[in-house]
Amino acid sequence: MKKTVLFILLSMFTSYLLQAQASFGVKAGVNLGSLTGEFPYGQKTRVSFNAGFVSEFPLSDSFSIQPELFYSDKGTQVIQRDASTVEFQLSYVELPVLAKIYFAEGYSSFEIGPQFGYKLTEKVEGETPDADFARDFDTSIVAGLSYKFDNGFFVTGRYIYGVPDQFIKNAFMGNPYARLSTVQFSLGYMF
Repeated sequence: MKKTVLFILLSMFTSYLLQAQASFGVKAGVNLGSLTGEFPYGQKTRVSFNAGFVSEFPLSDSFSIQPELFYSDKGTQVIQRDASTVEFQLSYVELPVLAKIYFAEGYSSFEIGPQFGYKLTEKVEGETPDADFARDFDTSIVAGLSYKFDNGFFVTGRYIYGVPDQFIKNAFMGNPYARLSTVQFSLGYMF
């Protein structure tokens, strides 16, 4: 009975989204990545990029659902005892599903929701490690602000915080409970 009710509700919601005035677009930007946790000599932010596709399904004048699909390069630079750094590089295909709440006459919005990622590559200083540190799937919480211009362009700033302990397969640089933490800035265009 519960499965039937859930299926009917999901079907109704999906059909409503398909009938809604959907818009689609592209985006690209920069990621500022690090890991949470304790590293004896600290870490530096790793600057990388993101690019992908955006869709928006308005449910009212001030509320939309915004699923996205994009490539995102993440990681950090861990400082060693001799002040050198070890760069940890991760790349993901990510799928955020965000609730988008408009304010300030429909141009500015607050976004919040879950993000699911699938790891494509993992490298330490340009080489693939013998053992993976990060698991293959990542779940994050996303919160951010966007501003949409009249001509279709938009800018977005977000904070993305990994929910589960990211590196549970093997401790990275002596830190078994690190999580990905990323500040993301993007420029996009809605068609």
